[in-house]
Amino acid sequence: MDLPLGAPLQQSLKTRETDMLAKIQELMDKGFTGYIIVTIDGHDGIEEGALLFKKGELIGAGYEFMKYDVKIEGNAAFEIVLNAFRAKHGIVDIYTLTTQHMELLIAFHERMLMSIKIDKKKLQKIYPKEFTDKYAKEVIKRQKEITKYELFKKAGIAGLAEH
Repeated sequence: MDLPLGAPLQQSLKTRETDMLAKIQELMDKGFTGYIIVTIDGHDGIEEGALLFKKGELIGAGYEFMKYDVKIEGNAAFEIVLNAFRAKHGIVDIYTLTTQHMELLIAFHERMLMSIKIDKKKLQKIYPKEFTDKYAKEVIKRQKEITKYELFKKAGIAGLAEH
Protein backbone atom coordinates (compact mmCIF):
# COMPACT_ATOMS: atom_id res chain seq x y z
CA MET A 1 0.00 0.00 0.00
CA ASP A 2 1.23 3.42 -0.88
CA LEU A 3 0.38 5.25 2.35
CA PRO A 4 2.29 8.08 4.06
CA LEU A 5 4.51 6.90 6.87
CA GLY A 6 2.90 7.84 10.15
CA ALA A 7 4.25 7.62 13.65
CA PRO A 8 4.45 3.94 14.65
CA LEU A 9 2.00 3.09 17.43
CA GLN A 10 2.59 -0.66 17.35
CA GLN A 11 4.68 -2.75 14.97
CA SER A 12 5.21 -6.38 14.07
CA LEU A 13 2.16 -7.74 15.86
CA LYS A 14 1.64 -11.36 14.81
CA THR A 15 -1.84 -12.06 13.44
CA ARG A 16 -2.04 -15.47 15.10
CA GLU A 17 -1.24 -13.98 18.53
CA THR A 18 -3.17 -10.69 18.42
CA ASP A 19 -6.88 -10.18 19.03
CA MET A 20 -7.37 -7.69 16.22
CA LEU A 21 -11.10 -7.34 16.87
CA ALA A 22 -10.31 -6.06 20.38
CA LYS A 23 -7.46 -3.90 19.01
CA ILE A 24 -9.74 -2.26 16.40
CA GLN A 25 -12.46 -1.64 18.99
CA GLU A 26 -9.86 -0.11 21.33
CA LEU A 27 -8.68 2.23 18.55
CA MET A 28 -12.28 3.25 17.89
CA ASP A 29 -12.79 4.00 21.60
CA LYS A 30 -9.61 6.09 21.75
CA GLY A 31 -10.55 8.28 18.78
CA PHE A 32 -7.60 6.98 16.76
CA THR A 33 -6.54 8.72 13.55
CA GLY A 34 -4.22 6.70 11.35
CA TYR A 35 -4.16 3.29 9.76
CA ILE A 36 -3.54 -0.39 10.33
CA ILE A 37 -1.52 -2.36 7.78
CA VAL A 38 -1.70 -6.15 7.67
CA THR A 39 0.70 -8.16 5.52
CA ILE A 40 0.11 -11.89 5.15
CA ASP A 41 1.49 -14.92 3.41
CA GLY A 42 -1.76 -15.61 1.63
CA HIS A 43 -3.15 -18.38 -0.56
CA ASP A 44 -0.89 -17.55 -3.50
CA GLY A 45 1.70 -15.03 -2.38
CA ILE A 46 1.94 -11.88 -0.33
CA GLU A 47 -1.24 -9.94 0.35
CA GLU A 48 -1.54 -6.58 2.07
CA GLY A 49 -4.50 -4.74 3.54
CA ALA A 50 -5.17 -1.44 5.27
CA LEU A 51 -7.89 0.07 7.40
CA LEU A 52 -8.15 3.85 7.73
CA PHE A 53 -9.39 5.55 10.88
CA LYS A 54 -10.34 9.17 11.46
CA LYS A 55 -11.13 10.22 15.02
CA GLY A 56 -12.03 6.65 15.94
CA GLU A 57 -14.26 6.07 12.93
CA LEU A 58 -13.43 3.38 10.37
CA ILE A 59 -13.50 5.33 7.12
CA GLY A 60 -11.61 3.31 4.54
CA ALA A 61 -10.15 0.02 3.44
CA GLY A 62 -7.82 -1.28 0.77
CA TYR A 63 -6.42 -4.68 -0.14
CA GLU A 64 -3.78 -5.82 -2.58
CA PHE A 65 -2.97 -9.23 -4.00
CA MET A 66 0.68 -8.50 -4.86
CA LYS A 67 1.35 -11.42 -7.22
CA TYR A 68 -1.60 -10.48 -9.41
CA ASP A 69 -1.26 -6.70 -9.05
CA VAL A 70 -4.94 -6.57 -8.05
CA LYS A 71 -6.17 -3.81 -5.75
CA ILE A 72 -9.57 -3.75 -4.12
CA GLU A 73 -10.71 -0.61 -2.33
CA GLY A 74 -13.56 0.74 -0.25
CA ASN A 75 -16.51 -1.36 0.92
CA ALA A 76 -15.39 -4.39 -1.12
CA ALA A 77 -11.99 -4.43 0.60
CA PHE A 78 -13.23 -4.13 4.18
CA GLU A 79 -14.28 -7.76 4.63
CA ILE A 80 -11.06 -8.98 2.97
CA VAL A 81 -8.90 -6.93 5.36
CA LEU A 82 -10.79 -8.34 8.35
CA ASN A 83 -10.21 -11.82 6.93
CA ALA A 84 -6.45 -11.13 6.68
CA PHE A 85 -6.32 -10.37 10.41
CA ARG A 86 -7.25 -14.04 10.95
CA ALA A 87 -4.36 -15.41 8.85
CA LYS A 88 -1.89 -17.71 10.58
CA HIS A 89 1.14 -16.04 9.02
CA GLY A 90 0.86 -12.27 9.08
CA ILE A 91 2.21 -9.08 10.59
CA VAL A 92 0.22 -6.02 11.67
CA ASP A 93 1.56 -2.47 12.00
CA ILE A 94 -0.41 0.47 13.37
CA TYR A 95 0.53 4.07 12.49
CA THR A 96 -0.91 7.31 13.79
CA LEU A 97 -1.39 10.32 11.53
CA THR A 98 -2.23 13.92 12.21
CA THR A 99 -5.67 15.01 11.01
CA GLN A 100 -3.94 17.02 8.24
CA HIS A 101 -2.01 13.98 7.03
CA MET A 102 -5.20 11.91 7.08
CA GLU A 103 -6.94 14.54 4.94
CA LEU A 104 -4.07 14.30 2.44
CA LEU A 105 -4.23 10.52 2.47
CA ILE A 106 -7.98 10.71 1.78
CA ALA A 107 -7.42 13.16 -1.08
CA PHE A 108 -4.94 10.80 -2.77
CA HIS A 109 -6.79 7.57 -1.96
CA GLU A 110 -10.46 8.52 -2.37
CA ARG A 111 -11.39 5.07 -3.67
CA MET A 112 -10.43 3.59 -0.28
CA LEU A 113 -13.28 5.45 1.44
CA MET A 114 -16.20 3.31 2.56
CA SER A 115 -19.83 4.34 2.30
CA ILE A 116 -20.89 1.89 5.00
CA LYS A 117 -20.73 2.97 8.63
CA ILE A 118 -19.09 0.48 10.95
CA ASP A 119 -19.71 0.71 14.68
CA LYS A 120 -18.33 -1.68 17.28
CA LYS A 121 -21.49 -3.80 17.29
CA LYS A 122 -21.54 -4.22 13.51
CA LEU A 123 -17.82 -4.97 13.53
CA GLN A 124 -18.36 -7.71 16.12
CA LYS A 125 -21.07 -9.29 13.94
CA ILE A 126 -19.07 -9.36 10.70
CA TYR A 127 -15.61 -10.13 12.11
CA PRO A 128 -14.62 -13.56 10.75
CA LYS A 129 -14.16 -16.53 13.05
CA GLU A 130 -11.33 -17.92 10.94
CA PHE A 131 -9.25 -17.17 7.85
CA THR A 132 -10.53 -18.20 4.43
CA ASP A 133 -8.73 -18.20 1.09
CA LYS A 134 -11.97 -17.68 -0.88
CA TYR A 135 -11.11 -14.04 -1.71
CA ALA A 136 -7.73 -14.99 -3.18
CA LYS A 137 -9.25 -17.85 -5.15
CA GLU A 138 -11.86 -15.47 -6.64
CA VAL A 139 -9.11 -13.04 -7.71
CA ILE A 140 -7.02 -15.84 -9.25
CA LYS A 141 -10.04 -17.18 -11.12
CA ARG A 142 -10.88 -13.72 -12.49
CA GLN A 143 -7.27 -13.15 -13.57
CA LYS A 144 -7.21 -16.46 -15.46
CA GLU A 145 -10.44 -15.55 -17.25
CA ILE A 146 -8.88 -12.45 -18.76
CA THR A 147 -7.70 -13.57 -22.16
CA LYS A 148 -5.20 -11.93 -24.47
CA TYR A 149 -8.09 -10.88 -26.72
CA GLU A 150 -9.89 -9.15 -23.88
CA LEU A 151 -6.72 -7.30 -22.95
CA PHE A 152 -6.28 -6.12 -26.55
CA LYS A 153 -9.96 -5.20 -26.71
CA LYS A 154 -9.61 -3.05 -23.59
CA ALA A 155 -6.61 -1.35 -25.16
CA GLY A 156 -8.62 -0.68 -28.32
CA ILE A 157 -6.39 -2.79 -30.57
CA ALA A 158 -8.47 -5.95 -30.92
CA GLY A 159 -9.12 -7.04 -34.50
CA LEU A 160 -6.29 -5.03 -36.07
CA ALA A 161 -4.83 -8.15 -37.68
CA GLU A 162 -8.18 -8.89 -39.35
CA HIS A 163 -7.96 -5.93 -41.77
